[in-house]
Amino acid sequence: MCRTRDDLLDELTDVIITAPVATLAITGSNAEKARSHFEQRLQTITARTTGP
Repeated sequence: MCRTRDDLLDELTDVIITAPVATLAITGSNAEKARSHFEQRLQTITARTTGP
């Protein structure tokens, strides 16, 4: 549970660090595959937030 702003920042930073490590583990340490998936997701999210 996040009681302070610093606790929240710690949690968010943990996610930022953990996500790429997990992505590499799932892709068998294939950096290109991980990067490609990240770029696809980024495009999807960008399109969703910028609208038509």
